[in-house]
Amino acid sequence: MSIVRNFKNYLQDRILDDQKYQSDFVQSEWFETRIDDYNLIDLIGFGSFGRVYRAECKRFAKKECAIKCISKRQAFCSDKILNEIYIHIRLSHPNILKLFTVLEDREIVYLVTELCQGRSLANLIQEKVQNSSLNLGNSFISSKVPVLPFSMIAAIILQLCDALDYLHRNSIVHRDINLNNILLIEKYALNANVRIKLADFGLAIDFNSNRNYENTDFGSTICGTPGFISPEVLHQKSNVSSQSDIFSLGSVIYACVSGQSPKNCTVCIDRLYEDRISMVSPLCAPI
Repeated sequence: MSIVRNFKNYLQDRILDDQKYQSDFVQSEWFETRIDDYNLIDLIGFGSFGRVYRAECKRFAKKECAIKCISKRQAFCSDKILNEIYIHIRLSHPNILKLFTVLEDREIVYLVTELCQGRSLANLIQEKVQNSSLNLGNSFISSKVPVLPFSMIAAIILQLCDALDYLHRNSIVHRDINLNNILLIEKYALNANVRIKLADFGLAIDFNSNRNYENTDFGSTICGTPGFISPEVLHQKSNVSSQSDIFSLGSVIYACVSGQSPKNCTVCIDRLYEDRISMVSPLCAPI
């Protein structure tokens, strides 16, 4: 079976797992609306490995937070959960989502983090594209104006660079920099005053740790987001480094300007596996 077909199967499996997980999570007998000192208020997001709820802490005057609920029943999750906790709990940076504490029961691990009132960068760009009547399916964008204002793009990228610099100086590579993992702190600061938080460290690698990633499902599984994943991560090569995150950073910049993520399926994947970096559609015109 070809490498490209393997990657396509991986993507399809993630979609099927996500659909099954959503159904299981709602119907499961162990789902609760109250966890320890926290009351779950409403669902604010979900993905292949869990759901995220807005919650309030009874102990601290009902202070709001976010709780990521991850099922232990998925085999790949065990390594991912341990890795995310091990790395994330030690991080402290103004542009990295703060992990406060970790709770667990027989079926679920709960990651309690600070709450971002805004949306993800992916949701913001999607909304801007729809409002601007841009067609994401085309290779060229029908407008010469960037989807987001340049002042806002600059603010987002500078903060993301600060977060990555902090991680890389601490020998940590995120490996999954994408629009969904960049969160806006406020709802309405959609200009140069925008503030962001980098989230989701389940696929990160700490090169200073004693963990042997190669001997785990986590270390041997293709990971990342199509269009944002670097060639060496996609190849599962041993030379993954901070440059892998820089590659993904470039994809984020492209998406902020063009309104589309550089993930145009088969051709892009083929080129990645051939180590060709020209994987994105060109912008329509100089801006």
